[in-house]
Amino acid sequence: MSQYWFARDGQKFGPYAEEHVRARYAQGELLATDLVWTDGMPAWQPATEVFGAAAPPAAPSPYRPPATRVARETEAGEDLAYAGFWVRFGAAVLDGFILALPAFVVIGVLAAALGRAEDAAVTVLLAYVVPILAAWLYFAGMESGARGATLGKRAFHLQVLGADRRERIGFGRASARFFGRYLSMLVLYVGYLMQPFTARRQALHDLVSGTVVVSRKPAPVALVVITVIFALLFPVGGMLAAIAIPAYSDYTVRAKVSEALLASAEARLAVQEHLETHDAVPRSLEEAGVRFAPTPQVRSIALDPRTAALTVTLGFSPLEGKTIVLAPRRDADRNLSWACRGGTAPAKYLPHSCRGG
Repeated sequence: MSQYWFARDGQKFGPYAEEHVRARYAQGELLATDLVWTDGMPAWQPATEVFGAAAPPAAPSPYRPPATRVARETEAGEDLAYAGFWVRFGAAVLDGFILALPAFVVIGVLAAALGRAEDAAVTVLLAYVVPILAAWLYFAGMESGARGATLGKRAFHLQVLGADRRERIGFGRASARFFGRYLSMLVLYVGYLMQPFTARRQALHDLVSGTVVVSRKPAPVALVVITVIFALLFPVGGMLAAIAIPAYSDYTVRAKVSEALLASAEARLAVQEHLETHDAVPRSLEEAGVRFAPTPQVRSIALDPRTAALTVTLGFSPLEGKTIVLAPRRDADRNLSWACRGGTAPAKYLPHSCRGG
């Protein structure tokens, strides 16, 4: 069903169903000189060019929509039901996902351009200013646009209108509505939770900005259910991810530590053979017959000529430059083995045999 707006004396009214506008035009309440616009028209046009020959003119008094305000309003057979809580919640969730991807892209580009993210000014810009600015332009721009709705609201057949005349709102009022959301967020989102209990289903930011949200037709039930369930489960998934991701990261670091210990096996074997053959500690790995080449896991291996202990310096993040110490020891039968000590590497990344040594 087409939606029309019309303008007279600098005032805009609408949107209204095509049948309603034609009826007003036929009755002479909509003048031939009044300007009319609908989606698909490149510019506003006189009503006579849109609907044909004009009806006999009526008194040119400005048209005012009916002042009746009830929970469900019907005009020319069109149902203007005030949007309920869960439908608006689903639309907000969808808008959040629509905003997320471009916001991440913009923040990534700015982070690369501005350099050091640890700088306090850059952090504030990327974490607060850019997301708020993007959300403001998105919500205020689209809710004051021709359709009076964001992409999320369109998916649920919702529209934001002025509460007084049910006309399309301007950018200023749409901006007031956006920033009024921060009032609704105060005190555990009470401003949002009050919405189902107000006469015209208005949240606090609707009351502040003088707006209402109406349903042009019933929202897709499946979409409402999917978005609501996803939004309710998302915090649970986030908590699980917060536990699983660090655990997996620690696991990969421990795997690299094990690879580093394997890379030191040749040096340990050479020192052990020198100790058993000469009963003396070699002065260097070269004297023991080893020329160690750095690997992605091990930056260097140093020999202590007094104790024959090997200090393995790691070469990967987040343990780059940290050390593990491997020291030879003999048991009661003079059999030689190697004991692992932590060095400067954090114990949580080390094999159990290296902890507490």
